[in-house]
Amino acid sequence: MPSTGLPAWHPAPEALRVAVREAVRGIGSEQAVAVAVAWSVRLAAEAVSGTGRMPVVVGMSNLREVHETIAAWRWANDQDEGRREELEHKAALAQAAFERTGTAGWTWSSGNWV
Repeated sequence: MPSTGLPAWHPAPEALRVAVREAVRGIGSEQAVAVAVAWSVRLAAEAVSGTGRMPVVVGMSNLREVHETIAAWRWANDQDEGRREELEHKAALAQAAFERTGTAGWTWSSGNWV
């Protein structure tokens, strides 16, 4: 999710938008995107245990976002125990928001694939 929020055309249902806003409030807007990217990278790496190769798609629109994404990737791969615990704690706060709102694991068909 972009730090500016989802655009009107995005197909996410309203309940999911509410959950995202709650998750962002819980972890702080300044780190919401970093937590989402870092946690996704961490889960992808764990899913392919050993190979460490699973694609993760991240949208970026400017150089600042490129740098932030690289920093998030580094956070996901950080061996410092304190940094790892910080990421796990913030990801758990976000996950709890989705569980509370009943939107954990939601997907939807956008119908916009070419």
